[in-house]
Amino acid sequence: MAHRKTAFFTPEPRDAVLPLFMTGIGLRHIQQAVHRPAGYDGFHFFRCTAGEGLVSYGQHKHQVRQNMAMILYPHEPHHYEPVQEPWQVDWITFKGHSAEALLSYIDISHSSVFELLTPDFTAAAIQALEQLINTDKPTIKLDLSGQLYNLLGSLCWNAQPGRTSRHEHRYGRIRRVLQYIEQHYDQPLTLELLADQAGVSARNLCLLFRDVLHMRPFWYVNTVRINRCKQLLLEDRKRSISDIACQCGFTNICYFNQTFRTIAGMSPTQFRAQH
Repeated sequence: MAHRKTAFFTPEPRDAVLPLFMTGIGLRHIQQAVHRPAGYDGFHFFRCTAGEGLVSYGQHKHQVRQNMAMILYPHEPHHYEPVQEPWQVDWITFKGHSAEALLSYIDISHSSVFELLTPDFTAAAIQALEQLINTDKPTIKLDLSGQLYNLLGSLCWNAQPGRTSRHEHRYGRIRRVLQYIEQHYDQPLTLELLADQAGVSARNLCLLFRDVLHMRPFWYVNTVRINRCKQLLLEDRKRSISDIACQCGFTNICYFNQTFRTIAGMSPTQFRAQH
């Protein structure tokens, strides 16, 4: 079994520009009871790798066992203790002016305990962090910031606070629809056709997209199409815009121009000229 590893990183004034900044990390840590009536001065991420613990914050109490994780927000009064020893965890503390916004973006807008739907993703991200702290590179803080962003970003699909296997199934359905859109964006698509890929009604598909991606299904479809249009506009500058629009699934040039301007913030002609 690998040995426990701990490292701390003291913030310097220039570190304030980093969107995320790691202040400490503990790997394969045997966790004892901790009581913080005033919380912790920073964000706290835990991943349980063995045993089981009880975590309390606010009005919430959760059992945290293997392949579960939690994020505690700064200054959140909390208490945690092992209930099945040894309670082994990996922990990371971090700050940064974009930390709260990033967590809110992935629907972790408060202290949360959650199952890791694909724990290998988290394990790989933490292993990458361990490799970094074993180096003496002068850019280690910047490198850690980037890898920490990857770790938290992966939670968008990997962790769903308070959600059950039913919700995990809903995420699987969304993935199938997204894959279908990527493969068939150039063909006529209807809400009913996309709903069939997920095995739900058109109305429920809209609810799934709103719950998972915070957007309507055809906003996503149009985004995929416009991104492909951008690529083709630059790959073949002599090709007509209407021809490119048609290849990417737009049958009405007026609708295409309006959609392109809405999503890209400029017309197709302006985009081609600017790049």
